[in-house]
Amino acid sequence: MACASLLFTFGSVAIAIILTSQYALAYLRSPFKKLPGPALAQFSDLWRVWNHYSQRHIETQKQLHAKYDGVVRLGPTTVSVTDPNLIKTIYSTRGTFMKKRRPPRWPYHTNIFGTRSNEFHSQQIKPIRALYKQQFATELEPLMKDTLCMLCNRLEQDFIRGANAGQTCDMGQYKDKKNFMNGFLQAKREPPKEVTENDVIGWLIVSITKVAATLFGKYKIELEDPSREWELHKQWFMWLRDIKVKMSLY
Repeated sequence: MACASLLFTFGSVAIAIILTSQYALAYLRSPFKKLPGPALAQFSDLWRVWNHYSQRHIETQKQLHAKYDGVVRLGPTTVSVTDPNLIKTIYSTRGTFMKKRRPPRWPYHTNIFGTRSNEFHSQQIKPIRALYKQQFATELEPLMKDTLCMLCNRLEQDFIRGANAGQTCDMGQYKDKKNFMNGFLQAKREPPKEVTENDVIGWLIVSITKVAATLFGKYKIELEDPSREWELHKQWFMWLRDIKVKMSLY
């Protein structure tokens, strides 16, 4: 009995020391410890987890910003920003604020939005930098106006005067409509098109081919015999052809 009590006491003390050390290190390593915010948020994310769990995080953040202004610390490495003047500071390419490291969904390919490399980001954004200027945005204003008018007219037709009047509108069904976005993305009007089976098969083949090309590009070095690589490509496209033939039978 005494031994069990001693082990329990020792374990409790050890856990307390570990937690205290962890919270102290989180506070000392935090780059945001000088920013205003809740006291518990300096040491751990438990305060933020509890606040989200209680479903009061939106109201809490509004109150914190009203009290502390535009930047509020919500955790050792988490801040909430409402000051638009800080956008250029946070999203600059100088590397002051690096994007958080996360396991990539597709490790063999990256893009301008998912990369953590400032060099890659600068290289990829150079050809499209002019698209983000105010002059280009002004040129798109008429297209945006027509697109929004088309959306509003369709919503009014379906959910105000139509058979679904008074029901909840699922905006996800409209934002993915190709006909709705053609006016803005392609700067032209197209008649409504019905998606056919051949369209789906073609999209599937193109998508799988892109994935295959990426995989072959990664493992190309690992193939010792060049003829083996061509054999893999041939088998791959024969398999795609068989899929198209089988799907066309349904």
